[in-house]
Amino acid sequence: MHIASKLPDISTTIFTVMSRRARELGALNLGQGFPDYEIDPRLTQLVTAAMATGHNQYAPMEGTLELREQIAQKISSCYALKVDPNSEITITLGATEAIVSYRAYQYSRDSAFAITSDGGHKWTAAILPNAVSSGPDPVAEGRDGEIWAVLGSGEVVSSIDGGGRWSVAVLPTSSEGSCVPTSVRFTSTLVGWISGQCHGAAVLWRTENAGSSWQPLLLHAGFRRSASIAVGLPQVDESGLFTTVISTTVGGGSLAVYSDSSKGWVSTPSVSLPAGRLITSFANGNEGWVVDAPSGSSTLALAYQTSNGGINWSLRSLPMPASGVTASDFVTNQAIWILSQTSAGAEVWSTTDGGRSWSSARLHEVAGPPPLVNGVTS
Repeated sequence: MHIASKLPDISTTIFTVMSRRARELGALNLGQGFPDYEIDPRLTQLVTAAMATGHNQYAPMEGTLELREQIAQKISSCYALKVDPNSEITITLGATEAIVSYRAYQYSRDSAFAITSDGGHKWTAAILPNAVSSGPDPVAEGRDGEIWAVLGSGEVVSSIDGGGRWSVAVLPTSSEGSCVPTSVRFTSTLVGWISGQCHGAAVLWRTENAGSSWQPLLLHAGFRRSASIAVGLPQVDESGLFTTVISTTVGGGSLAVYSDSSKGWVSTPSVSLPAGRLITSFANGNEGWVVDAPSGSSTLALAYQTSNGGINWSLRSLPMPASGVTASDFVTNQAIWILSQTSAGAEVWSTTDGGRSWSSARLHEVAGPPPLVNGVTS
């Protein structure tokens, strides 16, 4: 009987190989950081004191809560990201265990998706080779029905046979900042875009040959190192291409609308927004909404509405819980759709009067647990 491995491409780590060869040859081991000095005696004293006071038993599988809470605070102070120490942080015995566990988890998860181009009468469904990205618009259709998807690992894949076989796209790194892809979109047969979460700079990837090759496009550099930068996918209006960039730090956030011009990408003056999970949707370069939906919040979501590219904003309250909002689609300055995820399933909320009144419709699941949904578009 043949048992298929979940880790077909993982072998002995390079550290093991380097250490073995260093011992065999009596060579200086540059593969791992082996200190050649004595441990700080204070650390020895603190470890001894901790063990003497009862901290000498098996730790919880996910790690000691106090340590996870400190890590969550560190992530918040350095990257302006709010993570739950109970559900989003796990302590491992070194990086190798973390990498192997993550890869095993990755290989055991698949994602299903469906695309329609005729209003829902006909759907193309397929299985992705891994968990799909949690960002907005993780799946798109390119030229001749080619399917593009961004995976949770940040890899971008494509399929020309309806999802039967997948190829990994090569994305060159930018000279400024670092980014993890979350979303993909094609604005024409040949021109496509990939956006994501960045640090240090706002960067997009662009293709002008239907995805045969991608190149990084720097929108803006010089952000604070601790800022988390959400770059939106470019859209097309009557004036041309535009996109949005949200920069979030511990103290607050800011939004700027970038437009493609003969002088390159130029932006409106950035405006201040509250710190938190901000979901942006613009119908054109002037009209847009930003939904303030912090994770873990039990309060209702709020929305900021603009009609002049972010120069002025109006505040509106929304009827759905903030923590459940996963995506929004802005149709006009009066019409918007918002997707909300709950333990019971998913709902689509809509308004046609600028947010004064809302109606909702629950998505129907044929069987099984409620699926996680994170994309809505019209």
